Amino acid sequence: MKRRSSGILGVAALISTLALVGLGNGGAVPSAFAQEPTDPTPTPEIFLPPPESVDPTAIPTITPDIGEPATPVPPRTLSGAVALRPAYHEIVTTPETPYQFLVVLDVSGSMSYTPDGEGTLSGANVRCESLSPSALPYSTQCTGGANAAWHEPTERRIYKAKQLVNELIDQLHPNDSMRIIAFSSGRGYSGNTQVLPASGWTSDAATLRSIVLQAGMYANDPYRTQGGSAHAQAISKALQVLQVAPTTAPNGETYRPVVMFIADGPANVFLDGTTNYARDVCPDLTRQAALDNTECQIGYSNEHQQYRPITASLIEANNIKVAIPSVQIYTIPLLTYQELGMENIASTFSNTYFYNTPQIISTIMSDRRAPSDVCIEHVSSEWVSSIDAAHTPALDPARWNKVHLFRASDNTYMGESAITADPQTGQLRYSFSNIPDGDYLVRASVGYKSEDGISRVYQSVGLAPEASGAERVPLTISGSTTAQPLYLQLGGSPCPYY
Repeated sequence: MKRRSSGILGVAALISTLALVGLGNGGAVPSAFAQEPTDPTPTPEIFLPPPESVDPTAIPTITPDIGEPATPVPPRTLSGAVALRPAYHEIVTTPETPYQFLVVLDVSGSMSYTPDGEGTLSGANVRCESLSPSALPYSTQCTGGANAAWHEPTERRIYKAKQLVNELIDQLHPNDSMRIIAFSSGRGYSGNTQVLPASGWTSDAATLRSIVLQAGMYANDPYRTQGGSAHAQAISKALQVLQVAPTTAPNGETYRPVVMFIADGPANVFLDGTTNYARDVCPDLTRQAALDNTECQIGYSNEHQQYRPITASLIEANNIKVAIPSVQIYTIPLLTYQELGMENIASTFSNTYFYNTPQIISTIMSDRRAPSDVCIEHVSSEWVSSIDAAHTPALDPARWNKVHLFRASDNTYMGESAITADPQTGQLRYSFSNIPDGDYLVRASVGYKSEDGISRVYQSVGLAPEASGAERVPLTISGSTTAQPLYLQLGGSPCPYY
């Protein structure tokens, strides 16, 4: 009898023990704890694997602890509210960059010659510049447009220069503006420069065209000019004009200052307005030949106690670049047969275009910033805990609006809970039941249609409003009930990809 009683007690103890680990009728784990689905609908799996088969011969060896009977673990519940922080985007079109053109136009006497330095003297075509490659006979009697303007006006440098300026006027954009500095010595201009229009900056094409036509006009001929090449004074005046120019265009954007220096050369007028005949460095040349020779116009003159005209021009151009770093300086030489230093006046060498370069103005104009669409990100400062009809997303709820649970130790998928709206309050909530104590990872997702009309999935999870959020967050289950709200953010940019 004693051995039989011991065997019965052993079997009873085994049944009691197996019930505690989940083989009894009341110990099955909810189907919510399953492997992570590879599709929107999870495939249920038993949370705890079935125990190994029991060896009947081992049953008599199990001895119950009669003094301390086993206590069943109470079921755990995990639930809480769900809130999200809506994000949306706004497309803003940035306007193009408005240009502020300051055209510095040479109207000296040599601008009445051809680009090869040819003029017409007393009815005869001659070479008026000593270094000119022209095969015409050289004359030292040329004094510019006063007596040797080339016989065909459309072939003169001044005509080509004014055509370029008119082309620029034709391509001005609505928010661009322009002024012109005409320069030449001996014409009675203050400082050998004339700033036009006197009333200030303008974008009126008719006004600008009229100014261009009259600039430097000699003997009532718009394509006939006279005087010396006062480059340094003109560039110095350009800085003065730019320093008091308006900085904001009509569209509210900041102007980009652009200087276009259109001239022949070389410069032969000192910064103080006197002419450099270069007797100190070029005594073997005639006075007229020295005016046309680059080497006679560079360096420092001890005799005149100032920099010679070309060097002075470079110094004044550098002063503009230092004082106004945003400026772009372009130079357009009206001759090609000798170096004039104009590449060094320009902001870069590539900003120098010889007069016969195709599409000069179009190339310069294409360097501006075009209008563009910019996406502005907006994130609400408020947390949303319910979703009304206007913000219900066009997304499959079977795939989203769920909370997923993973075992932290080995990342095993444990199950999911749908995120649903409370029928009374509309509050978003989720709920798990019968969860064993342990450490878990939580993942969640909610769909929401934002103010821009785009449906997005919010799946960056935080356990507190101030949390930065992550794809999965750790959570410890301990005790009969755990109330844990979830806070979801977008986890990316609301801006669409273009």
